[in-house]
Amino acid sequence: MTRITTEYQQENPEEFKSLMLLGNELIKCCVENDVAGFHSRIIGAANTNVLFWHTSKGFKKALDNFHKEIIDYMLNTLQVDLSHEVFRYILHYLITRSIKLVDDIAQQKYATEILELIVNARKGVVNIDEIDPTHGHITGFQMACFYGLHQMADVLLDAGADVNAVDNCNKTPLGLLQLRTMKAQLDQRPELKQKLEELTAKMEAKGAVLDWKKAEK
Repeated sequence: MTRITTEYQQENPEEFKSLMLLGNELIKCCVENDVAGFHSRIIGAANTNVLFWHTSKGFKKALDNFHKEIIDYMLNTLQVDLSHEVFRYILHYLITRSIKLVDDIAQQKYATEILELIVNARKGVVNIDEIDPTHGHITGFQMACFYGLHQMADVLLDAGADVNAVDNCNKTPLGLLQLRTMKAQLDQRPELKQKLEELTAKMEAKGAVLDWKKAEK
């Protein structure tokens, strides 16, 4: 992609400058969740390959703000290639930004719906069990369990996430979820505790275990 951009810049310097300005407008559309504005700009672009960096950055900006509509457009209309290296650890990226939403039911719902879009729009492209070494060597599912993001964990569970993945501390997803459930009880949060217990039961029905030694068998 860098080579394509460099060649285009050398061969079409003025048009390249115009595309860079257009790219910044695309990013702004993503920040503002302006689907119509994004669409009108991208369909008239002289070279969409050159704009890949801007669309990928815009995609992450939309994730930062939990803008479901623009994410939906980029995945299902624009067909953004999530297999590209720039989208590696995209599930962890979204879940990390959702940690603060444990107490915000409305926003957590948006984040969960975006996760569903990513998982369902690109089945087989996004690695559900990808391990991010920068976040404790865990999968997105383990991360969702650890932070008590039960809605997001449920989506990944239904998508086939490994219920017995082991992190670098020998914790399984069930073990991580158990810690969060205990915390919910200590914090006197009965509704959250109930949701986590319901998720626990669903995971156990799919073969989840607490003992990492059994998980590796």
